[in-house]
Amino acid sequence: MQFVNPSYLWMLLLVFIPIIIHLFNFRRYRKVYFTNVKLLSAVRQNSKKQSRLKHLLLLVNRLFFVICLVLIFAGPYIPSGEKESTSGTRMSLFVDNSLSMEAKNDRGELFEQAKQIALNIVRSLPDNAQIVIHSASNLSSQSFVSKEKATELLNEIKIQPVALDLNALVHVQNDLIEKNADLRSVFITDFQKNGIDADLEYFGDNLLLLPLQAELNDNISIDSVWFENVALLRAEQLKMFVSVRNWSNSTLDNLNVQVMVNDTLFGIANVSIPPNQSTIAEVAVSFNKSGFKTARVVIDDYPVNFDDVWYLSFKVREKFNVYCVNGVGVQNSIIEDFYQSDSIFLLSIDSENSIDYSLLSNADVLVVNQLEQWSSGFSAALKNYLTAGGCVVLFPSLSSRQENYLKFVDDVVDAQVLSLDSVKMLMDNVDFDSPYFKGVFDEIPDLIDYPYAQQYFYYHRDNSTEVEKILSFKNEDALLLKKHVAKGELFLWSVPFDSEITNLQNNPIIYSLMHQISTQVRQENSISNILFSDALIAVNTPKLDGNELRLKSPNADNEWMPNVLNKNGNAYIRLSEFPENAGNYSLETDDLFVQHISLNYSREESNLELYSADSLKYLFQPNEFVYLGEASNYLSSEKMLAQAQQEQATLVDLFIWLTLLFLFLESLIIRFLR
Repeated sequence: MQFVNPSYLWMLLLVFIPIIIHLFNFRRYRKVYFTNVKLLSAVRQNSKKQSRLKHLLLLVNRLFFVICLVLIFAGPYIPSGEKESTSGTRMSLFVDNSLSMEAKNDRGELFEQAKQIALNIVRSLPDNAQIVIHSASNLSSQSFVSKEKATELLNEIKIQPVALDLNALVHVQNDLIEKNADLRSVFITDFQKNGIDADLEYFGDNLLLLPLQAELNDNISIDSVWFENVALLRAEQLKMFVSVRNWSNSTLDNLNVQVMVNDTLFGIANVSIPPNQSTIAEVAVSFNKSGFKTARVVIDDYPVNFDDVWYLSFKVREKFNVYCVNGVGVQNSIIEDFYQSDSIFLLSIDSENSIDYSLLSNADVLVVNQLEQWSSGFSAALKNYLTAGGCVVLFPSLSSRQENYLKFVDDVVDAQVLSLDSVKMLMDNVDFDSPYFKGVFDEIPDLIDYPYAQQYFYYHRDNSTEVEKILSFKNEDALLLKKHVAKGELFLWSVPFDSEITNLQNNPIIYSLMHQISTQVRQENSISNILFSDALIAVNTPKLDGNELRLKSPNADNEWMPNVLNKNGNAYIRLSEFPENAGNYSLETDDLFVQHISLNYSREESNLELYSADSLKYLFQPNEFVYLGEASNYLSSEKMLAQAQQEQATLVDLFIWLTLLFLFLESLIIRFLR
């Protein structure tokens, strides 16, 4: 037998009161005068034994009366293995602090309810209880602590941008059970579907599930943001695309999507979204100044709002820096005329004998035009430039088949220059739906005058390699190949722009293609990243001392020192542990701004669909020791007491009846025993 309120048992000391009364008779005797002693002969005489028996029965009866009365207040009960229980000396408590716990019901925020329930359970445990505290952001703990320490740990738990992995939690519980067979576990969570795999296998013999249900499971989230153009130019009309998801079962009308750039409203779109579907909002933006920008895209949603903001950062360019390296003897080439005719390009030109490698590192596009001398050092510089994210457009020299050039094409493009074909060949049909041509022409004519080439290099490539053939001749030989090299892109032509052997340079299709290639340069770094991911974030400056880097919060009130990783000549950082909040951060050294880094919460918790109480019964593999509780019964100490009293009503009622019985017996003893 156990007690709900064992503190009342000290009142059992009251049993000494009737004992003292019976041991010491404090009645005062008084004299009675009789005129005739003979009158006493008619009075019935009580024996000494009868008097002692009466007093003994009264004493025993009153002792039991006091004991039963005290036990009623102490709340006696007999624990049953068939009912959920939070009693025991060793317990594992899990409090879900993932982002979905920001949802609310009529009792407030789910996370605050979960903490209050956990605190109430800890208070109800015996003083010698040992407890291990787990949360969605801390599943690895194996340390048991006292009630006081557990209370302290629970009060320190905060909402964290992590997703619940219930499978990992159950695995941790099973590890604890191997060392603590009598462990009792309690899971307090909303049991979100996307955090759970089916058929959870729990090895313990007492697991209490306390599900918290939100009042509304509807939610709207911004899933991603991107620009139509990778490279953004000042004063151009740009298109920003925002993917917005409606997680509810009803149509969402007239949702405002706002774009804030440097805390200024730059654009707004209005969208309607069908139930459980996504839509893409298009927002037109334009920038009057070049440079680095920070932005956020915002929607208004209630009650879950962690996924209502998407942070991003990017660079707006004044012009595209193009560095052209011409071969010996190439003067006033068609390539130069093309770039100098468009004001968005800033062209720098050098001969292959006087390459300025400082210009190479700062160029958005590098054009290698008909080099006669191809050194191994230049090949290495090209590889580093591509690895860092550069764009190389390579025009071969048909008069040169140097070993270093052939080796570069073989190593980087996975292609072999097998022969120089001298048969006039027309270009084949163009895929105008490809990213390089889509939207370039308002109307595509039925008859197109395709360009030709009288000589070209035949590239043999393995079909398994990741090389894209953008343009080809009628015989399917490649005219233009594209290869992703690390973060960069290499465009390899099979023929130079030489008017003596081709008319490519005079064709509007080729002109538009060259414009697209030169303006679709990659951003120097990703415009947005996800918090606590293990992804590497590229650093703009290639050579940095890791001890000098500082990641600063938007208000510059916090800063961290990220670890710098050097890989293939490039610098990267990994932010897997900090910071904790989404926002636009800046990466700096003591005297240099390096770049912005935009961090967003993971959208794994955006789907608020939860397991129902009935579904939870079948979630775990058949286990008679997994119990489902009513979370509301644990929200206050009074409710927990009421629940305990309800389970223990049989014993309390028994002692109430016994108390009344002893009270009745005392009246009988006093009345009939004389």
